[in-house]
Amino acid sequence: MSFGRQPSDSTQVALFNNVKYTFHETLSLRKRQELEHLLNRHGAEKVDPDQEGGGQVTHIITTRDFERDSPKSKDPPFVVTPFWVKRAILNGFVHDPIFYSPKAEMIFSGMVVTAPTLPDSDKIAICAGLQQFGGQYRDSLTKDTTHLVAISEYGRSYERAAARQMPIILPHYFDACLKARRRIRLDMYSFPNPPLLCAPTTVDRERKEDEADKKDKTKVYSPLQDLIYPPYASRFGDEEYQIEMKTPDERFLQGDCIYVEPGVVHPSEEDALKSWLEYLQNEAGATIANEYDKDRVTIVIALNRSTPTYIQASQDGKIVASKWWLTNTISRRARELPMTTLIDYPWPEGGIPGSESYVVSISGYKGTARDYLRRILLHCGMTFAPSLSKGTTVLICSSVNQEKYMRAKEMNIVTVNHIWLEECFSQWRLLPPTDTRFFHFPARDILRSLVGKTSHEAQRLERWWKDPANKPEEIPLPTIAWTLIPKDLKSESSGKYISQRKAAEAAATSLQDVYVPDMNAYQNEKRSKRTQNLQSTPEDIDERSSKKQKSDSEEEASDVQSQVKSESSKRKSKSPTPPALESSSSSNRSSQVEKKSPPARSNRKAKEKVVDALKATSAAINFTEKPKILFTAIKSTKEMEVKLKRLGGTCVNSVDKATHLVVKDRVLRTPKFLCAVNLGINIVTLDWLTDSFETGQWQDPTKYIPKDEKNKHNLEASLKLAREMRETEGSRRHAANSWLTGFDVHFLQSDEAKNKGMYDIVTTAGGKVTQRLNTSGISDSLLVLSFPEKKERWEGLKDNGIPVYDTDMIVVGSLNQCLDLEKYRLI
Repeated sequence: MSFGRQPSDSTQVALFNNVKYTFHETLSLRKRQELEHLLNRHGAEKVDPDQEGGGQVTHIITTRDFERDSPKSKDPPFVVTPFWVKRAILNGFVHDPIFYSPKAEMIFSGMVVTAPTLPDSDKIAICAGLQQFGGQYRDSLTKDTTHLVAISEYGRSYERAAARQMPIILPHYFDACLKARRRIRLDMYSFPNPPLLCAPTTVDRERKEDEADKKDKTKVYSPLQDLIYPPYASRFGDEEYQIEMKTPDERFLQGDCIYVEPGVVHPSEEDALKSWLEYLQNEAGATIANEYDKDRVTIVIALNRSTPTYIQASQDGKIVASKWWLTNTISRRARELPMTTLIDYPWPEGGIPGSESYVVSISGYKGTARDYLRRILLHCGMTFAPSLSKGTTVLICSSVNQEKYMRAKEMNIVTVNHIWLEECFSQWRLLPPTDTRFFHFPARDILRSLVGKTSHEAQRLERWWKDPANKPEEIPLPTIAWTLIPKDLKSESSGKYISQRKAAEAAATSLQDVYVPDMNAYQNEKRSKRTQNLQSTPEDIDERSSKKQKSDSEEEASDVQSQVKSESSKRKSKSPTPPALESSSSSNRSSQVEKKSPPARSNRKAKEKVVDALKATSAAINFTEKPKILFTAIKSTKEMEVKLKRLGGTCVNSVDKATHLVVKDRVLRTPKFLCAVNLGINIVTLDWLTDSFETGQWQDPTKYIPKDEKNKHNLEASLKLAREMRETEGSRRHAANSWLTGFDVHFLQSDEAKNKGMYDIVTTAGGKVTQRLNTSGISDSLLVLSFPEKKERWEGLKDNGIPVYDTDMIVVGSLNQCLDLEKYRLI
């Protein structure tokens, strides 16, 4: 049975013939009424699947994907977007429902594209990408085409498409979408005069754009793509923003009953919560419940994903949301599912395991987007750094044309876009930054417009409530208080007085930016904040004191203002500090460098201890030199080299240039391996690379030293001994007191020995290879070596009393870092 008029059918067939539809709850009442009118007028029938005799549903119309009992797309009910209806009316026939999927990964859903003027290779590439991600391709400009791809403003196809007011875009658009795995905005790639072709390419132009953004600020809060809102009054830069509680066009929560779990908001925010609920009740039509009733409540506002209320409500099939969803719903004036955005769904109680070692800075994201990303990374368990320093491990930026990006590259700091952070939070694991989605930086503010586009997947969220005993692992976090920022609170530069109570609230808010995993040492948590400034080198301090790009300065000022960090402790007010915050305040004061009152010696020693401790914990992440990788018995791939480059490493082809030698899984006897032992460089298994790629940071090489189960060589001890006996001079490491130092080595089969790398092994062990053998003047420092099977060369030396040794003495000597003359003597 066919559903709807096909292209080959007569116009006498109803457009939506045999279509029995229903609407999913994601659609607003107004949208439902509009679609119902169109569908019914063209032969469709609306059915209610919950009523007896309602009939079988063939199409479910929704804007969001949802979990179904029968997810097969080839059988009804088909899940389609409202665009399927509208395109059918415009075209005069229906398309296959699979091309109108609401799934987030189907980024080209609803698109019908043609590129008649492009080379065949480009057509094939675009067609393949479209079909893989939900779109359709046409060989020519047809009635149902939605987008024309072109590289110039000439040609008949261009004129016809322009006459139809069809979007005409550059082929670069599809490459950008595929790299980001997101459907990005068209305007940057649209004719006439695509802005991409004249996009800014210098820091200067990026700065002008940032200055223009600042001038365009309005006092009314501006949402990002109708997805992200602060839960209450927020501050970005010098402007203050408030949520507008306008009367909605419809009672979009009619029939919903909301229950708010106790403790969702701070006691100081109870009045704000009461006003939100009153609005949703009086203006949106919701009812408010004082306790959880399975038969009555439809929406539960939960504190986090560990509370019994969250688990029970999820198991009961209720809509579970965070307090952010309340204010977001007020601002949207529409009912959206909480899984639509990361911030609308309840947060986990703790952080992602391993995230405590991440110190993250943000560049290029302004206002709401910056605040949103900062909150996400803090809830992941990472530490936020307003400016770059030696301790920064990751920079999240929106463009390669920013000063912070360039500085991060010079400092060997991993650079990614915001998609990395959102995906880490969504999947609840630390993803390696080597995925192309994470280091794609399209022109201008395209990435900024994608902030908040990542949504939750139902299957991943089930891990928290289906079997709570086996929920995803979390690390503990300090108390995070999203306290209201008082309107009269000004920055230090304003010189205005801040009351004791306001300062206490501000200091409490600043705790959200600190994470130290030892929850039992809370005072140490606060003292560790002092290390943020101490981690900077003199070069960093000089760089920050110099004249910088205005955009970065504004970002850091915004961070300080929005977090109200150490500013309150530096104010000139003489108001006493509350005891609970005394440690934090004093630590901030002591971290400031003042000419009149230098820090005390005891404070300086304490700071040094903290810095040393932090350096020790990050030793596996920050190297004094970029890792230079050499492989032996393994062939490196292009993919591997790209991932190495993303982490700041490089491939080299010489052992004396390498810092790490990578082997598969065991001790080898290859020349590269033996030279590496003699040089004392890190020798690691392939698992070291794999784990470094997966975690996004270099792992401790001492945990990946290969074992020799067969011959029982203790490679770890040999490497330690080699390092103790050597010293570095320039780029080549020379022996200072190695195990062959002072010996001259002569190979009877010199050509064969040279081909087998014996010369290099001897040299790296401190020995010297001699080409000629003078039988009349043999010294004790001369070692004559031969391959055992070549007796014809060394038997003649027996009469002259010249000892000959097996070449294996060099091999085993390198592995053990010692010389055993008796064991390997042939004559």
